[in-house]
Amino acid sequence: MKKALEAAGLVLLAEGAAGLLHHTAGWFGLWAWLRHVPFLHGYEVFANAVLAVLGVGLLAASEASGRRQPGPPARADGASRDTARADGPGRE
Repeated sequence: MKKALEAAGLVLLAEGAAGLLHHTAGWFGLWAWLRHVPFLHGYEVFANAVLAVLGVGLLAASEASGRRQPGPPARADGASRDTARADGPGRE
C-alpha cells in the first residue's frame, strides 16, 4: 500500500509541477496534459497547483503509513492491557 501511495503521489506531484512550469516558463510541454482538458480552460494554473498539492499529500500519507508500529495483539475479551485490573482473574 505504501508503494502505491508513493507512486501515485509522485505522478501527481510531477504532473502538477510540470504543468506549472509549462504555464509559466514554457517547459515540459509533453508532460502538461491538463491544458488539453476542455473544461479546465482558464483554470490550468489552479488545477496544476491542486495536482501538486495532492501529490505532496499522498507522499506524506505514504510516509505516515510506513511509520506505524504494529501494536500488541488484541485480547479475546476486548479489554486492552492498560485497562485490565491488576487483581483480575488468575491474580491473587
